Amino acid sequence: MPSVDVMLAIDLSGSMSGEPTRKAMNAMDDFVKQMDSDYTRIGIIAFADTTKVILQPTDDFKAVHNTISRLESIDVGICNDAEPFTSAYGVLNGGFMKKESDIKYIVVLTDGCWNNTSTAINAAKKCHKAGIEVMALGFGSADHAFLKKIASTDEFASITDLSDLGGSFSKIAQAIGEGSTGLSVL
Repeated sequence: MPSVDVMLAIDLSGSMSGEPTRKAMNAMDDFVKQMDSDYTRIGIIAFADTTKVILQPTDDFKAVHNTISRLESIDVGICNDAEPFTSAYGVLNGGFMKKESDIKYIVVLTDGCWNNTSTAINAAKKCHKAGIEVMALGFGSADHAFLKKIASTDEFASITDLSDLGGSFSKIAQAIGEGSTGLSVL
């Protein structure tokens, strides 16, 4: 079984406060429960005005769950000036990794438009060129055309309802578990 690193990147801008963040946290928890810690490491990035790597990829899923439970207390601002790709690229391309994984993913969850879309698109493309698969999951006022530009493939860009966030994360977990690198999954 190939080793997999997944960076969960969550938009924590002001529009995500309250119910959207809580639903995202539940969906992320369920996602982690579906993954196998024998060959998967999961890390977490929060972004809004700034970007913070909250958890380096780890196979200690208890630490992942604990980090997810603290997301509402993470302060990265209230607007959408930052993007998660530059930080994720640094983490997944050996910045802090003790061993290189076979497959690398960034799963981005966002509910709105970003201020610096061209910067985000360029940073996402750098990840694509490095073999890092980007899956973009949006809801609310997220822009599907933008999600397609940051995702590795059009099939990795999806809009969902907040009420079906868990179902969409389950599809992503299944795709990652199967080692998908471009199949229609979302």
